[in-house]
Parts: sequence; C-alpha cells; structure tokens
Amino acid sequence: MEATSQEVYFMTLERNSSILREGHSTMRPLLFNGTNYSYWRTRMKLFIQANDYEVWRIIINGLSIPIKRVEGVIVPKEESEWDDNDIKKDKLEVTHEGTSRVKESKIILLTFEYELFKAKLEEGINEMSDRFTHIINGLKALRKIYLNKEMVKKMLDSLLKF
Repeated sequence: MEATSQEVYFMTLERNSSILREGHSTMRPLLFNGTNYSYWRTRMKLFIQANDYEVWRIIINGLSIPIKRVEGVIVPKEESEWDDNDIKKDKLEVTHEGTSRVKESKIILLTFEYELFKAKLEEGINEMSDRFTHIINGLKALRKIYLNKEMVKKMLDSLLKF
C-alpha cells in the first residue's frame, strides 16, 4: 500500500518539525527531561557560551557581591554603581535560583514531596525512580542534601507501602 502525496507531505513535515523543537535554536536552550544528563550538560554549556561567554564565566567562578575598593578597604558596591557585568551576575542568580523567599518555598515544597513520597499503583519502577530522582535533584540544586542511606531507606519504604 502506497502513501498518498498528502500523507508523504505530512510525514515529512512531522519529521522536519523535530528540528525546531527545544534546544535546536540559538534562542531556546535544550530542556532537561530527566534523561541523558551528560548530553544535556554539554549542550547547555555550549548554548550559554555561544550566547554570552561572560555569563558562562560567572557560572564557573560562582556568584559574588559586586565590590569596590574605597581608601584601601574592600566594600560592597551600591546597586546604583553596578556595571553591566554586575547586573548580569545578579540577573543570573535571580533567574536560576530565585529570591530567597522563592528558594525557601521550593525547598519546603520539595521536602514535602520527599517526605510523602510513595510508589503509585499505575507506575513502573523506572517511572517511580525518575520521579524520586527529580525531587532529589531539585533539593540538591537548592542545597538541601539527604544522605544516601536516607534516600535508599525512603525508596525501600515507598516500595513496601506499595
């Protein structure tokens, strides 16, 4: 059975539309979907470096409070004194970490999800593990760390409640 020209057109269009999905543009970075972290990390590194190498240097060297030297003493700059690089650092921090209140809210929400974590009847072990890993990675990104033995116990307990 041969495909009609219209079917071929739509199959080609569908195949080619994947080219413009997330991450295949210099304007939209690749979204991390929970799999293949090393590939995502490399793509994000290249994306950030290509868009603004100064931002990449800030990521590598860490964020710092803009400072200046006054009469031989190092003091924080007033916000009105910040230059373009200082503003990029602040914007990067707020964009990726959020304000302290937002950050605290995220920690509370993820901790709540962690504490109540249990296997769902309709999900397989891989889906459950992915969901658990997503919670743990979110907490790690916000610098709330659980010991490995605590996480293993939580995972085993959630299977027993299943």
